[in-house]
Amino acid sequence: MLVVHGLYKWKPRLLAFRNDYCRKCEAERLSVLIRTIDVIHVFWIPVLPVGAWSRWHCGSCGASPHQLAKTRRGFKIAGAVVFALPAVAFWFLQPDADVSAWWLWTLRLVLTGLALLAFWSAFRHKPEPQFKLRLSQVRPYESRECPSAAAIC
Repeated sequence: MLVVHGLYKWKPRLLAFRNDYCRKCEAERLSVLIRTIDVIHVFWIPVLPVGAWSRWHCGSCGASPHQLAKTRRGFKIAGAVVFALPAVAFWFLQPDADVSAWWLWTLRLVLTGLALLAFWSAFRHKPEPQFKLRLSQVRPYESRECPSAAAIC
């Protein structure tokens, strides 16, 4: 049975702004603090109010500026191992009446290719710039005017 559910974010209100370092953009950007009233809905009917929440958003991409934007190297290696273990098992398996040779070779080659691709991605991974260092280099907002006419000014 399909149950359509989710979260409504009602009455967005701009509370504050600041210069910030966005991890997704990998640059210094203007961030805004937006307060919403969150309500859980089921079949588009509001059911349970969750409360008022304030969230920082990047002014360029809209993402949370301090949230990690890339997959970490450890997760990539774990994914490669997840593909490599069954690939090794299928290479030792012999075709018989239960398993056809066509399916066995398909699984061997596909899983081996996925494992190699995941290992290649993990070892090609570039480390993220030092976030705390980049955040400390952000200059304060210097303009005397509000960035938005409808903002808190």
